[in-house]
Amino acid sequence: MPRRLPLLLLALVAACSAGSTVAPAPSLPPSLSPAASPSPSLPVSPPVPPRTLAVLRPAGPVELYALTGQRATRSARLQTPKANARALAVSGTRALICVVWLLSETEYPDPPDRRLVCYPTGGKATVLEAAGRDPSNVAVRPDGRRIAWSDLHDEGNERISVATWTDGHLGDVQSYLADPGKPPGQAEKSFTGAAADDLAWNGDEELVVTVGYQSDDGSGPVRFRLGSTRRGWLQAPEVPIPSAESKAGYYTYDRIVSVDDGTALAVERPQGFGDGPQPPEHAVRIALSTGQILDVLATAATGRYVTAVSGDRSVVVYATAAHADEDQLSKVYVRYAADPRGIPVTGLPPDVTGAVLLPTA
Repeated sequence: MPRRLPLLLLALVAACSAGSTVAPAPSLPPSLSPAASPSPSLPVSPPVPPRTLAVLRPAGPVELYALTGQRATRSARLQTPKANARALAVSGTRALICVVWLLSETEYPDPPDRRLVCYPTGGKATVLEAAGRDPSNVAVRPDGRRIAWSDLHDEGNERISVATWTDGHLGDVQSYLADPGKPPGQAEKSFTGAAADDLAWNGDEELVVTVGYQSDDGSGPVRFRLGSTRRGWLQAPEVPIPSAESKAGYYTYDRIVSVDDGTALAVERPQGFGDGPQPPEHAVRIALSTGQILDVLATAATGRYVTAVSGDRSVVVYATAAHADEDQLSKVYVRYAADPRGIPVTGLPPDVTGAVLLPTA
């Protein structure tokens, strides 16, 4: 998730190499009774078990909602590590949710003031000290046993780290630079022009990294295989955009946080600059091996942008806003596999800035 978001250090009670406890984490919700049926004018989905939707707001806790049909009912909150902290990115499963928090009132404080906090179901929330004070994105593997995160070094030599998560403890941290031939950080000699805008797991040993390049023009996702490698993640194979899409004015796939068996949900967006009208943004499902679009799930209305898309083959949640930045107030929609189009999610607060549908694992 976003580094483009505009979003006092906690007194840590106990510290260890993996992290330190901050507060109890709430249990995820039990099944809820079915919500009221949607309007007859909208498509009606078949009954499915409630899903967990993580909702971001301009400041304060990440709120968890049970999504039944088109109705969302708040079930729990992930408390902030500091009053008025802002959630920048969230990823998780039913057993573990991790959040990148901005603790300062400015987006790029000096020194950095961000924290990565993980909330195991029924356990204690833990600050991941290994992530330091400048994490920018996070991806929890669907089985909840590994966590990946990236540092905040816009267009510098950014590091992606991966660690195991076992019984509330972080271990076996492995780190990978964008370009191993350059020093880490943002010094002049570290310049790569790139940044890891989003992370997602593709199986057990591969990360899909959405690459932002040269002031957010975007260069598309890459597939980075973990393990012993001398190549940096920036040099990993790209997921191409088909030539037909390029000819239609589209430039890149963006904001990939959900991957399912070799396919990914993404935002297909145009170049974003230049003369003349731009084609509308799409929420799409793509084949990672070829970049081929398998399904167009939603098309942004005139004057709006798709700011997020997440889910799986049975249900997809996407958000649109009047501005391309992900921190804008968003309208959230859900589309089930049997539905011809998305329908608005009801029951959410009016100041939603983002929403992520968590996997069922």
